[in-house]
Amino acid sequence: MPASESHAATRAAVIAAIVKFTGDETLTDIPDSASLAQCGIDSLAVLEFVALIEDEFRIEFDEATFTSANFRTVGQIVEVVQQVRRAERT
Repeated sequence: MPASESHAATRAAVIAAIVKFTGDETLTDIPDSASLAQCGIDSLAVLEFVALIEDEFRIEFDEATFTSANFRTVGQIVEVVQQVRRAERT
């Protein structure tokens, strides 16, 4: 699968997880620069959302990956999910 398709598929799945978590179906066309707060996920709910991402993608974030910098925006979440998935394949 080409990298762009992989990115697009991962992005779509992350956005679907955001919609599932928040129940806000208007969030289907959000930019990569949108923060979780802009998506309706406050700082107290981030841990629950990250657990949902782990379940949805069947991955686990280690301590080094689980930083606020990696989970600030939609684009950052897509990138960290792709990094973890690549690492698990090797």
